[in-house]
Amino acid sequence: MALQDGIAPTKNAHTPETEIKTAKLDGKRCFVIMPYGTKKGQMRDGDRVTDVVIDFDSAFAKVIKPAIDALGLRCEVSRTVDHSGLVHKEMIEAILQCDVVVVDITLNNANVFYELGIRHAARRSGTVVIRRAGQSIPFNINGLRVFDYDDAPDRVETSVKLLSTTIANSLAEQAVDSLVYSLTGSSLSIQRIGRPIDWCEKHSFTHDNIPDKRLGIVTGDICHVKGIDVWVNPENTRMQMGRMHDQSLSACVRYLGGQKNVHKRVVRDDVQNELEAKVGRDGLVEAGQVVTTGSGRLAGSHGVKAIVHTAAMHGEPTKGYQLIRSFPNCVTNSLVEVDRLNTAVFEGLRLNRYRGKLKTVVLPLLGTRENRTDPQDVAYQLVLAATNYLEDHPESAIEAVYFLAFTDVDKALCEGAFHSNEWSLVA
Repeated sequence: MALQDGIAPTKNAHTPETEIKTAKLDGKRCFVIMPYGTKKGQMRDGDRVTDVVIDFDSAFAKVIKPAIDALGLRCEVSRTVDHSGLVHKEMIEAILQCDVVVVDITLNNANVFYELGIRHAARRSGTVVIRRAGQSIPFNINGLRVFDYDDAPDRVETSVKLLSTTIANSLAEQAVDSLVYSLTGSSLSIQRIGRPIDWCEKHSFTHDNIPDKRLGIVTGDICHVKGIDVWVNPENTRMQMGRMHDQSLSACVRYLGGQKNVHKRVVRDDVQNELEAKVGRDGLVEAGQVVTTGSGRLAGSHGVKAIVHTAAMHGEPTKGYQLIRSFPNCVTNSLVEVDRLNTAVFEGLRLNRYRGKLKTVVLPLLGTRENRTDPQDVAYQLVLAATNYLEDHPESAIEAVYFLAFTDVDKALCEGAFHSNEWSLVA
């Protein structure tokens, strides 16, 4: 292999692309796992072994932190969290929750490998493994992609640039970099408890094949989302809306859509009543099919024009509800219904009040919290369904389709699914 700017890629070294694939990283968190202080080690050059002294504080200051700072990431490091070397709650939370973790395996430190194992078991992507150039890799992780760095004066600048690009592309690609997940595939699904996002914010993405359409992420509680024309509400196949005190999207739609008295108690259950009138008290809807109702009081308070209820769950007596197998149809059929309403002149015997007015839609991340399914795969299938619909229907009046991210985990799932379906963030 040829030298690249003075750094020789080894068998396991990952030579990153020179172009950073995303430019909007501000606010994301990067956790660094590495030894601290000065340690004695060995440098290998073929069969020759040389004793060396490695200054990890210097490597962090000269290479690792500048590479992270260049991306606008918030840098946190295990060696400044606790110099005692003990693994504790604050450290574990950082390993699990940070958007990307950089792990320096130089000298094969036991604590470092323990923390790397935690990260690989918990997160399928977002882990960048690095080592000082010339250091060996243990045979049992020989399949990992490892970035070589060098803090020698004539190689620092190149190391910073390449490491910065590697970190940025790890965040952008969301590719599986965990041995645990790569070896077990979809048979493993470790659920992380997400942290609720306290603010409502819209992020738009574009696709080269459909430049006039947008997919997006809207963050936070659905109760605070305003200015989106259609809410897609997941229901069971009997179209039984959630109780108003439940913590669900359906309960939120029902409560906010109802007419209330001065004590904020619902006195007229507008959305539920209209839905029941359409399907009947004991009505049954086929899995994946949809029923549209008005939005009740949500029209005035949130600007919602219509609610599309989709039969996303089916129940079994005493066993509860689970996601239907054809869950991507919930996305497709919801968008078909929105476009039908956009073009139909009559809705029953009345003029269609929705005609040409439904431009934006928000969809929930159906099934991503179920233990039976791989959440990243479910998110990918949902986004793929929306992508295929927009590609196959260029005449659609729908301009933007958003996915609801209530937690930081939801947002990460969306970002990974968007990247896999070739959607790029709009600055």
